[in-house]
Amino acid sequence: MSPLAKTSTGRSVRPVPALVPPAPEISSTYLAPADPFPATLAELELVDLLVLHSRLTRQLDREYLDPDGPHPVTVDRAQDLVAELDTRQEFLASTRPASPAE
Repeated sequence: MSPLAKTSTGRSVRPVPALVPPAPEISSTYLAPADPFPATLAELELVDLLVLHSRLTRQLDREYLDPDGPHPVTVDRAQDLVAELDTRQEFLASTRPASPAE
């Protein structure tokens, strides 16, 4: 049980946990080639992987506007992320119970 806290009137109440977890420290919604990137994607939680994918997709959109096209590091990261997401999707699909025949 959580310890009780006292209100300004002296009444004891149980603290209420935050409904939304704090966001990780992210300085940009893009993932530039110089930004850190996890060495092993398999160790990330799905939500963290999806955030990384979102940032990388935004970076790709930005780089496609450049006359030289997307940076090779960004392209490699995108391929790695898609491969990891596909692996997880295949696993989820293989563990889903078969639906009853109609």
